Amino acid sequence: MIPRFLYAMAPGRRHVSYAILGYILFTGVAQAVSPHQPLPFHAGEELTFKVSWLGISVGIATMKIEPHTSDAGESIWRLISTARSLPFFDAFHKVDDYAESLFDPYTRLPSYFFIRQHEGQRRSRYEMIFDQPQRLVTYRKRDQPARFIATQTDVQDPLSVLYRVRSMPLTVGQSIVVPLFNKGKTWMTEVRVLQRERLKLPVGKIDTIKIQPLLREAGIFHHQGDMFVWLTDDAQRVPVQLRSDIKIGAVQARLVEAKGVHLEQAASQRFKSPHRDRLAARPGGW
Repeated sequence: MIPRFLYAMAPGRRHVSYAILGYILFTGVAQAVSPHQPLPFHAGEELTFKVSWLGISVGIATMKIEPHTSDAGESIWRLISTARSLPFFDAFHKVDDYAESLFDPYTRLPSYFFIRQHEGQRRSRYEMIFDQPQRLVTYRKRDQPARFIATQTDVQDPLSVLYRVRSMPLTVGQSIVVPLFNKGKTWMTEVRVLQRERLKLPVGKIDTIKIQPLLREAGIFHHQGDMFVWLTDDAQRVPVQLRSDIKIGAVQARLVEAKGVHLEQAASQRFKSPHRDRLAARPGGW
């Protein structure tokens, strides 16, 4: 749903689990979409966001889709999300997060999810293997023994859910609900489709549709304030802005570079983030 970096780069927050550009959900209760209909995204898409807190730039996050081949030899996609704090912010609260999901573009379901987190003094790592036909998930945290958990329904993981919702019909004034599996539980979360807005972003002026996930007090998220996501108001539903209100101010991510997508004509691809080049030059790259 909402990318985790919206929380990870906010000092003094309570811990919340990963959810990406976070963190926007779908379900069988919502309008059904045929798997034969084309998806609004494809391999080669790459989005770069500048993350700010209290108006200060604190990090860079990316979301991208890579072609991949499953163990059975089928063509699937590898969804990758990264979040990295800027050098000056590392002294206060270093963030270096990586998550990936193996996503079947035909069934629109994940088969695998992995996350590695480094946030301040905290380290975390876990993976989930999905057997969607059997509705079973193998969950393993660090080097602990694996747990086998029944889901009773098809589920998304914290990263694939954002891509899945982009293919769903979104009607202003209506809500959708999604089964999302994370850390041993299936959570049903409502997402409200609020309104249409035109945003002025570094990539241009973009017509968007604004949605709001209604988060739980416990479980996947610890609810601290309102959370909003802006998607392009076209067939692609590209996430261009995300905001999470916290106890002190708000954490915001704004799109600064897009590859493999066609934004509105006003949204030029001429903008290139200097922060991204600086981070790429760091030892270890991203």
